Amino acid sequence: MPRIYSVGIKTTHTLYKKRKAMQKHQRHPLT
Repeated sequence: MPRIYSVGIKTTHTLYKKRKAMQKHQRHPLT
């Protein structure tokens, strides 16, 4: 498994987790 591929998956996973956490915090839409 190439290193860049692994890092890419790690970054995507982190972004996904952050996004989910943000959705949890922001239940009411800003608009």
